[in-house]
Amino acid sequence: MGPHEALRRSAVERLEHAEVSDEALVARVVAGEHWVYEILIRRNCRRLFRLAWAVVGDYRQAEDVVACTFVNAFGLLSRLEPGARFATWVARLAIHQALQMPASGGASGGGSSNQLETAIRELPQPLRLAFVLRELERLSTADTAEALGITPTNAKVRLHRARTLLGRELSALAAASRADIAPPVGDHRERAATASLDRLRARSRRRAPDLTG
Repeated sequence: MGPHEALRRSAVERLEHAEVSDEALVARVVAGEHWVYEILIRRNCRRLFRLAWAVVGDYRQAEDVVACTFVNAFGLLSRLEPGARFATWVARLAIHQALQMPASGGASGGGSSNQLETAIRELPQPLRLAFVLRELERLSTADTAEALGITPTNAKVRLHRARTLLGRELSALAAASRADIAPPVGDHRERAATASLDRLRARSRRRAPDLTG
């Protein structure tokens, strides 16, 4: 790793956890600091992976959905309306992207990891999406509704129905870390983030911008 790359990685790691809003980072990307986009990818990758999984039901397909979403979102950043939240905007893009893919009958790479994951995957898709956003990713009711394109009242109804259907499996949610369940994100998050960056860099070699800094 050269000194330029080391400095870039250090800056990415520092900003990823800094108290800087996604929207402030978007403004920097739009202004020409394209390397900052990696921070937006890493901050939002877990949520998008879970959303994609909630639609397609397959780990590898979900990774592909995330990569496609971040590539498409990069070219649309200038269209993000003032006052809009990047997290909910990119979540809508991910849901739209996932809906273009055929749903899979099960999770690739070893199948379901726990009963809660199985139970969530068996929920009707509208309820599954609401549950993932509100309960696993802890979005507010308003942000959940915005991401799904429904009213806050409808978001509450879907969440209530999801919780009712899940029943006793919810005890696993109370006892476990949301970072490690339904589905376990770890390696999938990193692969999806890497695939997103690789595709963007491949595109930047054919045309501006350059994401390396």
